[in-house]
Amino acid sequence: MISAHNLSYKINKNTLFSGLNFDCKSGNIFQILGSNGSGKTSLLKILSGITNPTKGMVTLKGSIRKLYLGHKIPIKDYLTSEQNYYLLNGKDTLKDYDAYCDLINLNVPKSMLSANLSFGQKKKLILSKIFNQSYDILFLDEPFVGLDAETVMIIKKQILEMKKKGAGIFLTSHQETLEGDVLIDLDKGEIS
Repeated sequence: MISAHNLSYKINKNTLFSGLNFDCKSGNIFQILGSNGSGKTSLLKILSGITNPTKGMVTLKGSIRKLYLGHKIPIKDYLTSEQNYYLLNGKDTLKDYDAYCDLINLNVPKSMLSANLSFGQKKKLILSKIFNQSYDILFLDEPFVGLDAETVMIIKKQILEMKKKGAGIFLTSHQETLEGDVLIDLDKGEIS
């Protein structure tokens, strides 16, 4: 599905990682661990095609439907929570706004402006993308940050459901948060 060949990345003269080689097959979860500044986000952006590596290359096999969810939450503050939900997912979603709110415990009035939502509530809205659409590969940068324990469990369950359906999943974390098939520890420079 996706392969990394001798990936290296530098910012100025600082090498964040080098010599990474791995293959992600259908239904694999790759958990990328590391401290702040270790290159977790950079690696995700390279794998998703947003950023070029300093050295090496990424190969995608076939036509791949992919989703990258980064740190910044692309919510329009001047729209209501419901309007943002449909902007993210389209009108013909698997779950309508009310059903999604019930599923993920998002207790927000439809008419509330998104500017008044907390970080966690905005995060719940953006994560609706993984509930309502089908992807071959997900690139999730710190998907559990800002979420309460109950929502983290819901998101973990959804990620595992996507794995069962054959999606390849890359997610970053400062600490291990989901049992993955492969751990990439950028602090240690190890893949296991």
